[in-house]
Amino acid sequence: MLNIAIIDDEQDARSNLKLLIKTHCPRIDIVGEADGVQSGLKLIQKVQVDAIFLDIQMQDGTGFDFLTYFEQPSFYVIFATAFDHFAIKAFEYNAIDYLLKPIDHEQLERAVAKVIAMAKGSQGPDQSLKGLARSVDNNDFSRMVINTSEGKYFVVLNEIRYLQSDKNYTTFFMKDGSEITSAKTLGKYAELLPDEEFVRVHQSYLVRLDLIIPFVKNKAAMITLKDGEQIPISRRKKDLLIEKLRTSMR
Repeated sequence: MLNIAIIDDEQDARSNLKLLIKTHCPRIDIVGEADGVQSGLKLIQKVQVDAIFLDIQMQDGTGFDFLTYFEQPSFYVIFATAFDHFAIKAFEYNAIDYLLKPIDHEQLERAVAKVIAMAKGSQGPDQSLKGLARSVDNNDFSRMVINTSEGKYFVVLNEIRYLQSDKNYTTFFMKDGSEITSAKTLGKYAELLPDEEFVRVHQSYLVRLDLIIPFVKNKAAMITLKDGEQIPISRRKKDLLIEKLRTSMR
């Protein structure tokens, strides 16, 4: 059994989650619940938990505030939140799973199965939580975590040259010559990475803007990067790219 606690300031949300857990997650034992940061801290001092379901926005602070009290959390964290663009961006940058309210049983079952698998294996509570706290506290999105089949890579954004898609996979080509392949689509990264720093020049390529050498529109079938590498550009992307290059040089 996995001992879990629920920390959420909405009674209805806690009740709904408890019902979903009891109905669909028989391998979980709910050992306590709290309605905020401070009551959550008191609860964690009293009971032994393997994981917590943690809300983001609460009356006396946020779920991120709660985590700052733990230098090295001994429990897994499953975030549950209503749509919050800033919080979700922080989750995505740090490769941390989250549940969107209202929670349905399928996403709950997937999250619980992942925690159970990690608890059975050698993977402890996610070290990406520290990166998450940094992103939130300092509004710092200068680096991100990339999940791969070999593990997690912590990447500084300005070290990325370009990204290339291969169906449902995306490969990061880094300035040091290394390559990192993720099982996320290029479209997902196009949404996530900042528009002012990266530009989609082709359906298969997302390129760091400041590495592109300006070009003559009518003659360009390829763009050239400052290191000499050439990348194809689609006709419909040329106008957007030229405008971005002009804007970046002002």
